[in-house]
Amino acid sequence: MGGDANGIGNSVIYSQDGNITIEGGFFYTDCSYNGKYYVLNQSNGNPGTITVKGGTFVNYDPSTGDDNLGGNFVAEGYSVITETKANGDVWYMVVSKSNSEGLKTVLANGGELTVSEKIETNNSGDNAADRVIISKPTTLNLNAKIVFPDNMGNNNTNFCALIVDADTTINAGEDGGIDTGVNGGYGINVRNGATLTINDGSYYGGGTTVQVQKGTLIINGGHFACEPYSNPVYGYKFLINCIDAAYKDGSAKIIIKGGTFVNFDPSDSASENPHGNFVADGYKVVSATQANGDIWYTVVPE
Repeated sequence: MGGDANGIGNSVIYSQDGNITIEGGFFYTDCSYNGKYYVLNQSNGNPGTITVKGGTFVNYDPSTGDDNLGGNFVAEGYSVITETKANGDVWYMVVSKSNSEGLKTVLANGGELTVSEKIETNNSGDNAADRVIISKPTTLNLNAKIVFPDNMGNNNTNFCALIVDADTTINAGEDGGIDTGVNGGYGINVRNGATLTINDGSYYGGGTTVQVQKGTLIINGGHFACEPYSNPVYGYKFLINCIDAAYKDGSAKIIIKGGTFVNFDPSDSASENPHGNFVADGYKVVSATQANGDIWYTVVPE
């Protein structure tokens, strides 16, 4: 949508005593008015309704509603994920909070993405198509958790919450991270020579929270825990793990400079044979026994 005769932004969608539902599409205007892009707009005196269940909106957040009347156009059960483009534009993408399809599409496109509300996926199937994969360089800002289905631990193909196939940085807030629930799958699997950098957040996996199949994992902070294997021989030992052959030939690497690890000492990892030290030079592990008997191993500077 272009501007009017004076170069001032027009509304892309305007509701005047109508009921509009948007389930998909791409919405933008080239021009703003007083610094605001009127992508979705209502008549102040006779607004009607606008309900958004999908779509991408450029430089306009549909959860903020109308410029004058306020409100929230995003339907219940849906959330907004933002992507900041190289030119400074911000794309606001509306996805379901309970369906993995929108999340998979957003992550497949890469870029700088922000998740602000909890998303609970439904991709419990055991097919390759059910996987959630980052396939292009991505910065993922998690201000809320992505929660994956229970019982993915029973799967043989789709057994991991998030697969990282391209260089990725996860920046997570206090409430952000990844949770695989009960009898869940692995948390994250790094493949294809990708580098995953984790800055803070909370991560919970079934047996393994982060695995490096081929690539590099850098942890600068965060809280890492897992549901232990039922066999006490394995227990928590694979919380952070490399595929053995890849670790031995150097194609899988883990560098830890911060974070807290529950019942797992990253400086003496039993996940590798012989035991591996994932802690970077200049750092050390401090342990503390909790009231419930768990031991928290925290990596700090020496």
